[in-house]
Amino acid sequence: MYDRETVRNTKSLFYTSFGKFMKNEYSKSGLRVKWINYQTGIKQLYIRLDADNKNASFCIDIQHKDIDIRELQYAQFVELNKLFTAISDLNWTWNENFTNENSNQCCRISTEIENFNIYDKANWKIAFDFYKKSLIHFDEFWYDYKELFLQLQ
Repeated sequence: MYDRETVRNTKSLFYTSFGKFMKNEYSKSGLRVKWINYQTGIKQLYIRLDADNKNASFCIDIQHKDIDIRELQYAQFVELNKLFTAISDLNWTWNENFTNENSNQCCRISTEIENFNIYDKANWKIAFDFYKKSLIHFDEFWYDYKELFLQLQ
């Protein structure tokens, strides 16, 4: 088991390194993006990247406090499921009733790579390539369909 400082420092270095890895990648809109903190422009809709000693995951969290709006946004993703998965070609897990780390209810759409260990720097490129692919594909989808979600706010 790792102490808190080691965990904090490793994660900080990991995500800083990933930011540098993505430095020259542009959004489909042609703009420079802070990929680590991808801004959807939708209230309470977040992109989450997480890595630990078991896996690396890419999540779309719909955390709107208004349950009806949250469900509408999730339903919109479900409606666009075929288009979304065609763009990304990843295996996605769809969870309409997910409880996050802070015990808040949300809707989560996620994908992950298993058997990844953030404490083994030799494996970081695997996660970086996974995150890059996930973010670029999400950005492509989001560029084309964001307006549909803006109408649901």
